[in-house]
Amino acid sequence: QIVIVAGAGSKEPLDYMAHYGLIDIPIHFMAGLNDKLIPAKDCLKHYKVLHRVSPHLATCKPFQGRGHVDFTYGLDGAMSHEIFLHCAPAPPAPT
Repeated sequence: QIVIVAGAGSKEPLDYMAHYGLIDIPIHFMAGLNDKLIPAKDCLKHYKVLHRVSPHLATCKPFQGRGHVDFTYGLDGAMSHEIFLHCAPAPPAPT
């Protein structure tokens, strides 16, 4: 059995979702709705948590009919286009 020791000597892994409020860069989540390795619901869960604390930093695009291999090899033009659309500076935080 592998034990993960977090910063303060805890044997419990860090609950990073509880720290999403510290994220200050945009994150674009992409989910393949046919992904059997990382189900789309898991990706969407992370999107919803970040969107709740920093809606201006979280965007999401699910892809119908796509699976893990489609993301791994990146041969799909629509998926590549989606990535390049989000390679820009973060929008300013709402005031």
